[in-house]
Amino acid sequence: MRFGLVARKSLEGLMAEQDKDYDVYQYLHDCGDAVTSVVPGGPLLSPQDYDALFFIYYPFTPAVAESQRYLEGVVPVVNAPSGVLRTSEKTYELEVFPHYLPDSLLLTPEADVEGFLFSYDSTILKPVNGTGGKGIELLDRSALAEQGERLFGLAQERPGKYLLQEFIPNRGDKRVICYDGCVLGHLGRYNPHKYVNNISAGGGYVDLPLLPAEVRMCEDIAGTLRAEGVPFIGVDVIDGRLIEVNTASPGGLRVIAPYGTSAHPFETFRALTHDLARRGL
Repeated sequence: MRFGLVARKSLEGLMAEQDKDYDVYQYLHDCGDAVTSVVPGGPLLSPQDYDALFFIYYPFTPAVAESQRYLEGVVPVVNAPSGVLRTSEKTYELEVFPHYLPDSLLLTPEADVEGFLFSYDSTILKPVNGTGGKGIELLDRSALAEQGERLFGLAQERPGKYLLQEFIPNRGDKRVICYDGCVLGHLGRYNPHKYVNNISAGGGYVDLPLLPAEVRMCEDIAGTLRAEGVPFIGVDVIDGRLIEVNTASPGGLRVIAPYGTSAHPFETFRALTHDLARRGL
């Protein structure tokens, strides 16, 4: 089959960096599929020349997604740029999956910031459009006066741009990779020196089991995102609670332990990609 990769660099450049999971596209190529990398701003992409296109863009920017929306409706796109635009910010999770999240509060002028901070010993502050654990802070109730004043300022000056969330003490989180509504596998991450476990923030891989209730939650989330045109996602989980969903650049496929199958996740990814290309999205 013929696949196109809409990315910030050529496939060769991405592979040389060994960044994120672009080696999955090399795997498709090695298995006999034609994979062409197209950089936004280069020659206009003709979607009809492909069986399916990949739009897994890191670092994600809304402007790039907007520029690629013309691809949709002509060829299957994993993930649809318009779907990524709708789902990439954490406000989407707050609106659609509040029952899976830890207690959360969007910072707005009307938000009861002080009441929320008083409710927990520790609280997480995160930007709604952050990635890779960047911009996340751990707030302690003992410094409430100082924190409350700063957060009140954020709520007034940048309403809706930050989220407060109950901090869940943990010995690691799980990144669960889902594709076309199915759980492909997961990996455990833990950073003993910091409150974020992302690999890009210094975390390491650890062996953490994926619980049946977590599988059901991830399958529910994956089915909802598939209906948004976003079949390929990474779901971050701590103790059965949803922490966030990555729809723009879900890394981890190359190192996950497969779920429910002896096949390598790349093999399952290829089979599902061929199926998506045949039936469309």
